[in-house]
Formats: sequence, C-alpha cells, structure tokens
Amino acid sequence: MAGETVTYSDFRRKVMRRTRLNEQSTLAFIAFMLAIAAVFITLHWVRRYGRRPQDVQGEAGKPSALASFSRRIRSVSLRRAPGLPSVGHAGLVGLYVAINITIALTNLDNDNMSMILNVASRTGWLAMANMVVVIILALKNTPLSFLIAWSHERLNIFHQVAGYATVVHVIVHASCYFAYLILQSGHPDTLQRKGTISGMVAWLSFVLLGFGGAVIRRRWYELFYYMHISLWIIAIVTVGFHQPNLKSKFIVATFLAGGIWVLDRLIRLARLVLYSTNNSVQLTPLPNGGTRVTLTKPPVGAASGTHCFLWIPKIRSCETHPFTIAAVDPLEFIVASYDGFTSDLRRYAVSHPGAFLRASVEGPYGAIPDPAEYYTVVMVAGGSGASFTFGVALDMLRRLPSDASKQIVFIWAVKHSASLDWFSSHLITLRNDGRVSSKLFVTRQPQPEMASPMSGSNPKQCVVVTESEMGPEKAVASPSASQSSSISIDSEKSPSPSEMEASTGPTEADWPNSIHGIPITYERPDVTALIRSAVDETPASRRVLVLSCGPDELTTQSGLWSSVGYSPGAYLLSSPIRTPNDNLTTKLPLPPFAAPHSAVDHPATDTQSTGGDLRSETMSPPRLAFHPPLLNSACPWATTQHDIRALLCCPSTGAVTTRTSLLDGFAHDDAVHRYAFIDPARGTPLGAEADARGPVGSVNSLGYSPIPLDGYISIVRRLAASLPAAMTRKAIIMSVTGDPVAVAGCYAQISLAAPSVPFPLAMELNLSCPNIPGSPPPAYTPSALTAYLAALPSTPALPVGVKLPPFTYASQFTALVQTLRPYASRLSFITAVNTLGSCLVFEGGVGDGTARGMLQGGMAGAPLHSLALGNVATLRRLLDDVEELRHVVIIGVGGVSDGDGYRRMRRVGATAVGVATGLGSKGNRVFEEIERHVGSSW
Repeated sequence: MAGETVTYSDFRRKVMRRTRLNEQSTLAFIAFMLAIAAVFITLHWVRRYGRRPQDVQGEAGKPSALASFSRRIRSVSLRRAPGLPSVGHAGLVGLYVAINITIALTNLDNDNMSMILNVASRTGWLAMANMVVVIILALKNTPLSFLIAWSHERLNIFHQVAGYATVVHVIVHASCYFAYLILQSGHPDTLQRKGTISGMVAWLSFVLLGFGGAVIRRRWYELFYYMHISLWIIAIVTVGFHQPNLKSKFIVATFLAGGIWVLDRLIRLARLVLYSTNNSVQLTPLPNGGTRVTLTKPPVGAASGTHCFLWIPKIRSCETHPFTIAAVDPLEFIVASYDGFTSDLRRYAVSHPGAFLRASVEGPYGAIPDPAEYYTVVMVAGGSGASFTFGVALDMLRRLPSDASKQIVFIWAVKHSASLDWFSSHLITLRNDGRVSSKLFVTRQPQPEMASPMSGSNPKQCVVVTESEMGPEKAVASPSASQSSSISIDSEKSPSPSEMEASTGPTEADWPNSIHGIPITYERPDVTALIRSAVDETPASRRVLVLSCGPDELTTQSGLWSSVGYSPGAYLLSSPIRTPNDNLTTKLPLPPFAAPHSAVDHPATDTQSTGGDLRSETMSPPRLAFHPPLLNSACPWATTQHDIRALLCCPSTGAVTTRTSLLDGFAHDDAVHRYAFIDPARGTPLGAEADARGPVGSVNSLGYSPIPLDGYISIVRRLAASLPAAMTRKAIIMSVTGDPVAVAGCYAQISLAAPSVPFPLAMELNLSCPNIPGSPPPAYTPSALTAYLAALPSTPALPVGVKLPPFTYASQFTALVQTLRPYASRLSFITAVNTLGSCLVFEGGVGDGTARGMLQGGMAGAPLHSLALGNVATLRRLLDDVEELRHVVIIGVGGVSDGDGYRRMRRVGATAVGVATGLGSKGNRVFEEIERHVGSSW
C-alpha cells in the first residue's frame, strides 16, 4: 500500500508539472495573439489620426522615408497568393501556423512524462485556446470592427484558418491518447469512462466541422450551415463534460468560448425580434434570375454598401442570409438566384410578383470609406457584385456636398445586357451626377429570354484598394481603416467558372447600345487599363480609392494592378466572400415570335464587328404586327374567358386585348363601377336602341378587371388547349397596371408564361385610367411616367407598350416624347387614347340637381373620335421626328365603329385600330361590319 501511495503521489506531481508548462505555453500563445492584434490596432489608429489632415488637404510633396518603406512592404503583401487573397494574408497565416507548431512542440518536459503524453496534453490546451480565437473571429458583433475597422466578413478567412488549426490539434490530441491508452498503458478500459466518451464525441464533432468547412460548404451551403451550428454546440458541450473540473483553468476556456458565442447570438436575436415588428419585404422578379427585395422598415444605421442578414420565414423559417444594401430609401437588396434560399426566393417572386412577406433584418455590418479622404474613387463590379459598388456609390453621392470636387469612375460588367435592368433607377442617379463616369460592359451577347431560377455559382470577391498622395511615382499610401468590403448577395457559396468569361451567343439579336444614355460596350473590360487611366487623371497630390466586387478574375486584376503593375505601395483589403451567380446557365425558350404566322416579330438588326465585338446599330425592341390590323381595346367586354374566346374566334380581328388587370385583381363594386351608352349629340343615355344606332358614346366609372393577371394567364392557357390551332396564332395583348414594382412583376409573369402558350403575347401598360380616386393618370406626369418606364426591361423579350390618356395641349405631347426618348428600346407600341375623365351623364335623361341618377367618369366612343384622331396624328408626327422612337407603332383608339372611322384613324398614322364602345354596343359584329366596309383595303 505504501508503494502505491508513493506512485500515485509521484504521478500527481508529474501531472501538475505538465499542467504548469501547459498553462505557461497557453499564456504565451495568448500573448502572441494579443501582440498581433495590438500591431493592427496601433497601425489602424495611427493611420487614422496621423495621416488625415494631410490626406484631406491633398498636400503635395514626396512621402516620408517611413511612408515609402511602408508602401514597398504593401506592394509585396498585396500580391496574389495561392489559396489565399494575398501574400499579406499568407504571411499572417504562416506566422499563426508557426506559433501553433512552436508552442505545441516546445517547453515540454519529456523527462517528466513521455513525449506522446506531453504532446497529447499540449494540443488539447492549444485546441481550446484556438477555439476561443475561432469564436472571436466568427462574431458578427466583433469588437475588432471598432478596433481595426474590419467587419466579420473580412475576418472570415482567419476564422477558417483558426478553425482548421483547432481541428488539427484535436486530431493530434485524440490520436496520441488513443495510441498511448491502447498500445502503451495496458488500460484500454479507460476509453469506456464517461469523460473519455464525451471527448470522443467532441473529437468526432470537430472532425465533421472541419470536413464540412472544407468540402460541404462549397457544394451545399445550407447543409453546411446546419451542420456547423449543430456540431459546434455538440462539441462545446461535450468538451465541457470531457474536462468538467470547475477548478481547472481548462474549463475557463470552455465557458469563455461558449459564453461569447451565446452572447453574440442573443444580441443578433434581439435585433431580429426588434426589427420584425410591423416589418415586411416586397418581392419583385428581375430579368436573368434576379429578385429585388424591398424592406419596409430598415435597421438603424443602414447605409448603402453595407450588408444585413435577411430573415423571411415564408421562405426559410430558421435561416438568415446576408445581402448587400443596394439602396436605403427604401431599403433594397438585389438577390441573384443560385440554389437553396435564393432559388426558392426567386421562385416565389416569380409566382407572386409584388407580394409582401413578413420579414426581419439583422445588421448592418461593414463600413463605408469616407469619400472626403479621396479625390478619385474607382468602383469595379462584375455581375451581382454591383450590389456593393452601387450601394457605396449612392451612399457617397448622398454624403458628399454638391460642390465637392470629386471624380467617381463606375465600371460594371455583366454577361447579358438584360442584367443592367437590375439597377436601372440607380444608373439614372449616377448618370445625372456630373462627377460620375459610368462604363458598362457586356461580356456576352444579350439574351432576351427570361432566366431560369436555377443556376450555377460564381465567386465574387469584394476588394478595397486605396491609393494616396500621388507623388511622382504614383505611390499608394495607407487607406483609412474604415474601408471595408461588403457582402454581395448570399455569402459563402462555392466557386465556379468565371462570370466574366466571354462566350459566344446568338448570331443575331437586338443589341442595345446604351441604357439611360450610358453607352454599353460589348467586350471584356480591361480593368487594369481603366484603373490606370483614372489614376493618370488624378492630380499628383491627391488620393485614389479603388473598390472591387465580383469574380476572382476581376478582383485579381484590380489587386494585381495596384501591387505589381503600377505602384510600389498599393494596399489591398480583401473579403473572402462568395456570392452566387446572377447569370444563369439554364434558359427558358423564347416565345415563338419568329413563327411563320406569328403576329409578333423580332426585327433584324444591322450589326458590325469592331475588333471582334458586335455592336448595336439600332435599339429596336420586338415589333408588334398582326393582320388584320383591327382589334378590341382593353374594355369591360374583354373581361371573361367567354369574351376573350369570342374575340379570338372572330375572323375580322387580328389581335385581342384583355381588360386591364392588376397582379391581385381589382375590388369591383357593381353599385360604383358602372357604364352607360349615350347619344353623342345630346349626351343623354341610350337603352336598348344603342344596338340599332350608328355612332354611340359611353361614359363609365369602371376601374380595372376583378380578374388578376395570373387569372388571365390561366384563361389563355385554357383557350390554347381548347381552340383550333389556326385561332392560336393571334396576338394577345395583356393590359396591366399597378405601381412600378407591380408592373415589373407583371412583365415577369407574362414573359415567363409566353413560352408555354402558342399565342404571341405582348404587354400593354395602362397609365391612363381616369377613374381611380386619388390617382391621376401617371402618363400626365413626366416624373411618374419615368418611374414606370424605368421599371420595364431595357431589352424586352416581348413587345411592350403604354396606353395614354387624351392630351389637349402641345406641351403635354412635347413632355411625353422627351420622357419616352431615353426608354425607346423598351417600347414597341403606344395605344392612344383612353377615355377622357370628369364627364357626366344623367342616367334618367333629365337631372334633378342632385347626385341621384348621375354617372360621372370617363367618356369614350363617338364624342371622343376627333380628339383621338388629333392625338394619334400629333404623336405620329412627333415620334417620326425622333430617330430613336420611329419604330414605335400606334394603336389608334377612340370612337371607331365603322369603316369610315377606321380609315380616318389609319390615315392619321395608326398602324392598327382598336374598338371599345362599338364592341360594347354592337358586339363582335362591329369588326365584321368594319371589314365589310373596308373590303380588302386594310
């Protein structure tokens, strides 16, 4: 017994000796980590306060010797490193790995205990120390964002490295103990103890965490996310059971890591709950797989270019996803469809365009550079990476004084020109600011088809490069540390082929040569040359800021220029963010616009080749053409499936227009929304005799169709299945309205439905109804009309037109044409005119001085005919005077009910003629009568 007591005491002494050495080494590791952090904190604050006066004033002169030395170090550190963003990152990671290896293998007393036990114990301690580092680097609300102005997304690469280091330590720790217990100690039964079993569970959890980060994260991010959180919780809990001694310092690291993580989660949950009150998002599908997400209530401190974590329980109840804020008034995200959440979001937006969903947001994160510190700002974006650069640009313009002398160069490259519509209104903002020079590039031929919700992924990397005190050597000084890149679209996705890679597309298409007056270049941008040009134009004493967000190839060009090709002192801040591809590989087929009997045709476009790049000579959208050039206009007699079927079966019509519909339908009330036929000479109501008369007028207080747009799409599908094939060749013009966001949703629904029906489809945007209380026809107001036109696609896949109210004086026509001109590539036709508002008829024939028996609303039919002729004639003349608008055809509507009225309307410039009141008073025979009167002279 005495010998056993001595042996046990000796073992305890040896364990205590080993523990002291482990504590010393762990403290040394912590000291090294704090020292590294202190260096970056010191550099940040010295740079922030020590350089600012000179930077702002832009004083000339050569940099100091210290500054020159610092710049040369940065010129090396910014070079690309395999597997890491830069040589600087690689150096820091190398230092971190060296510290771990050194501490793991030094300060070991192998005479006290065997080396295998010493290494096993040491790596266990280092695993816990590294785990604390992992958590600090993973925090969304990290103190480092204040201390060194690095937000969580820029720390993520180091979080990953520390995580892998932790897993390696855990594997070595477990392997050494397994080897000792099984091969040397002769006590394998130790493996059956509860503490050891907990350790084995923790070991397995850490190994799976490492596997998930290395393999699963790149392929199935959402699976990785759930694994990551679940396995981390299991690991930290089982580590606590593995070493449960509350007197041990080992347990301190366990509680510290777990406690910090829980606190961060509670802060984020509190924000999420706070911003969920009365909050919602509106979803709008965009071309090429994009979705606009508009948030009702933004978080405090939200700024364009920063990012937030978005929670939409209808799409994912237990997930939040990070997206860049593209605009703040209202708060807007542009989301590219990839897989998982973004794919489901896209599908829902397409099936429910304009829908409002309960949502919340958590953030914002990231920092925006102070534009006052820089004379020239160059922003380079690829595809959906423009969420970041647009956000930063808009925020800078908002914060800068209007008289500030700045230069902003905005470069954006996309695969297909349709993607330019994602930020259409923001492009207008940039175009209207004289300090901004916008350069747009399309690296593939524009694709008119609507993209599928599914796509591959593309790496996007957000980079900030800064240059200051441009001396004779164009040297680059340190940036303010407030600069940070930000996430664009859903983060941490797997890389795939470059979005910037040029490829061949269709040989003939309609090529827009500009959007909102900004030229489009069909080639891959030479980012290095563009940045160099911007720097050459900057005064020698001023600073330059370069921001980039996009595919790896694009950001590599930006970074390599700064560090290798031009300057010895570039400074590169890189965020290892991965964003999904906004340019989709799976395409839906086009509607049969070029079919032999189709009523809609894509005009041939003359193109030329310059240096191998196709350029557009015209901006003509798809033409609207049908025969005979006679149809109904949007009216109550084209509401139901029966109405539309009868119009399609009428041999005298060449096309059919549906009654104007909304996305969600209109609340029709028979007591309020009425119509009456009137005697055009006396203004008195007509009853049954309206059918037997010649010219007839009408007054209506109607709104829109009670059938929503998707209801009409269903009607069209049913008619396509039931009608003879010859009757499915007529064009169907789907008349729609709503706010601009809803109109974009209408276009998305119609264009997505087009490939599935034989009818050539077109969309008429009704901006002319006079009967909506509090809503004057938008076409009367240029600013309101602009908002609608901007919501339309710049390269529509099907004909799009607008329906106008009657204009009564010259300046209205002039303002209209000026408003339409920048959007000429979006319009195929104009319908002129709708009813004239504020007309009244006494339904009893004689008024009694009260509102009883009165019907007030829009007037149509014969009394409107002369005004309609004048509108069509004036519009045709003005459109022909503007080269960009000559392609726009006019559907003349107003008082036509016989062959003479048809001929007059055609004579003044209408390409086709629409009938409404005549249809209501005579039925479909009105078209047969017109055809009979006209004969073969259509």
